[in-house]
Amino acid sequence: MKPTRRDVLTAGAAVLFGGGALAAGRAFRPLDFRNPQDNLHALVKLRGDLAGKRVLLWYQGTGLAALPGRVPAPLYRVQGLIRSSWTPQTDGSFAFESYDLGFYGDLQTGAPLRTFENPFNGARAEPIHVHDGPAGSLYSVHGSSPPGRPIDTSQTLALPWQRAGDDVWFEQSFGFEFSNPLQPDAWPRASTGETIRFRFHNTFRGRLTELEDFTRTSAPLTAVYLGIGPWPPWLLMGQTPGHHVLQYQARKLTSEAEIPPAMQDYIERTEPTYLSADRPWAQSLNAWERYQAKHS
Repeated sequence: MKPTRRDVLTAGAAVLFGGGALAAGRAFRPLDFRNPQDNLHALVKLRGDLAGKRVLLWYQGTGLAALPGRVPAPLYRVQGLIRSSWTPQTDGSFAFESYDLGFYGDLQTGAPLRTFENPFNGARAEPIHVHDGPAGSLYSVHGSSPPGRPIDTSQTLALPWQRAGDDVWFEQSFGFEFSNPLQPDAWPRASTGETIRFRFHNTFRGRLTELEDFTRTSAPLTAVYLGIGPWPPWLLMGQTPGHHVLQYQARKLTSEAEIPPAMQDYIERTEPTYLSADRPWAQSLNAWERYQAKHS
């Protein structure tokens, strides 16, 4: 009898993870998050797909202004779609690549903004919407490495997994800085200073039973993202004291049919090959570089 796809996956899981209990048509083996190999496969299965299939992550949230002496105030909505792939490599690592397409929307309706009237200074601005990527890295039992850089084998992947019942999650926090393409002397209304500094704090959540089911290569994911940084240049806040805060929730989709209509419409109008092309664009400028190019 010809083996079924489930037979193949179950057998493959037994080889890869040392066997497991078969129950109700599923192959289970308890994960040990102290084990770097279990860490890696739980990470990829939760955020991506162990077989290298393309994954879609839809997000929606709010951008806020936090100014000294004021209660932080919502400015606009944000919605987007991140498409990513986690391609298995011959050495057991996974090559991660992602593209991010999204838009800033009206605070009440969520519809994409064509213009925005800043409530703090009255400036009328044109948003620079989300258009990022490709971003990439290599994930292995030694952690993540930038593309093209050798893996640091002295490191060990040890994510801070937490568990409550069947819920499991881990947090990821990272900051970065770079020289601002919009220097304040040349761009007084758009520039927040000589250096751009950001901090992102993200939480990725799944269910242990889904991660321990080795007949599946991907598991459901929900996530919360929090970003704190300088004012986006298109807000025309200049060096106004304070911070821009971006908070949104995300969910891994099971198919393109789950993409909300507003996001489908935005893709069709702005990047019609976003879902079909192997590489929807070669390399996107960041928001500061795009503002500079648009207004030079």
